[in-house]
Amino acid sequence: MMIYEAKKQITYNDIDANWDVTLTAILKYMTEANWGNGEQIEVGVNHMLETGLAFVIQRIAIKILKLPILGDEFTLRTWHADTRRLTFTRKGEFLDKSGHKLIEWESLWVLFDVNDRRIKRPDVLNVPLSPYGSLGVSVETEKILPVESEHLASFKHCVQFSELDTYQHMSNTYYGNLLANVYACNESRSTFMKAGTEIQFNYINEGQLGDEVLVNLNQADHHLYITGETNKHQVFAATIKQEVSR
Repeated sequence: MMIYEAKKQITYNDIDANWDVTLTAILKYMTEANWGNGEQIEVGVNHMLETGLAFVIQRIAIKILKLPILGDEFTLRTWHADTRRLTFTRKGEFLDKSGHKLIEWESLWVLFDVNDRRIKRPDVLNVPLSPYGSLGVSVETEKILPVESEHLASFKHCVQFSELDTYQHMSNTYYGNLLANVYACNESRSTFMKAGTEIQFNYINEGQLGDEVLVNLNQADHHLYITGETNKHQVFAATIKQEVSR
């Protein structure tokens, strides 16, 4: 089976000022797994450069069952789950040393022509991909729609060179910092990264070097609603849902 699997450990670079694992760290581990599995099945960056094509993430959903802490060892796993119309679905998980699930995710990808900046159909990819289905990962991505909400906090972020990936737009991992920072503006440096949290993220337009992104945090009925916008377009939308203690 072409399932990527690697042993990892939470390091000091993965935690914030409150000693909590950051969303950006989680996203970086997911990106590493995506890259590793892509190389396994011959659709990784090194293979795709020759074709002028790239996989670009559209949506991601993350469910935190138990947040690992500094020093924890875990197994990182990901696989191609399915191909649907214009999208490729990827599933993944973090497992503790006993095999219990810590975090699970689903991400949705499209095939992108690097030169003409257009989305291509999956059949353009001349590599057979074996779909493995959910393999027990239940979280699913959602399209985030505007909702009535109460404004809580906001800040402006200028996209920096150090945040760009090789496709010259803001790396999907650094969007985790935007969520963490706007949340902390309202919650006195607290974190939303805790057991029972589900994070949905829609990447809508590219964040490019020098873009000034206004990040807004809003309270909807049963979740937090976060958006990022420039003076040209909306860059992203996200939601944070947390289980209510009974």
